[in-house]
Amino acid sequence: MNDLLKSRLEILAQDELTLAAISALINERIEKEKPTIDGDDTTLGQKFRAYESAKEMLRGFFIDIETFKNKKEADKGFSKEQ
Repeated sequence: MNDLLKSRLEILAQDELTLAAISALINERIEKEKPTIDGDDTTLGQKFRAYESAKEMLRGFFIDIETFKNKKEADKGFSKEQ
């Protein structure tokens, strides 16, 4: 990933309101795709696993974004020794 993209992710990581809005929008889409109880058990199981996988990927995405937030905060340190 290039430095420009990393810089944008660091900015995004600091904006908690924007992250909450993105999360809400994606969660709404995931819920709209929630499997309905119809068809055979195999098909329902596949759909439900895909649904749960989408939710897990979203959680992972926000964990990845948090790493950029921590990195930016760590860079702001001030050392009295210098």
